[in-house]
Amino acid sequence: MKKLTAKSYHTDKNPYLSNSKISLFLKSKVAYKARYIDKTEAPEMTPSLLTGRMVDLAFEKGKVSAIDKAFCSMDLKEYRTSEEKRERVTDTQMENAKAMATKILGSELYKDLKKRK
Repeated sequence: MKKLTAKSYHTDKNPYLSNSKISLFLKSKVAYKARYIDKTEAPEMTPSLLTGRMVDLAFEKGKVSAIDKAFCSMDLKEYRTSEEKRERVTDTQMENAKAMATKILGSELYKDLKKRK
């Protein structure tokens, strides 16, 4: 069996079922088919999913500063007129994601996981 990496996890070739795939299937088989089989529906990006993406990025890279490289918290009006390439998030989302990432990366479990790689 091929090793599952962060990159291969987020591809169509991933043979495993994620919690989100199972959850959607249980909610609506039609929505599951549209999103994962027909690929006609993009997943809705909720504030929680966005925060989760930021934390996941820090976890994957092993540093909280990775969040700043991909995301920024700016006033919406300022962001629209800027040439900023990073994805915009709110100040609260940025603070929450960094706090969660700091806690995870500082945990004994994470340190143990890093040793095993």
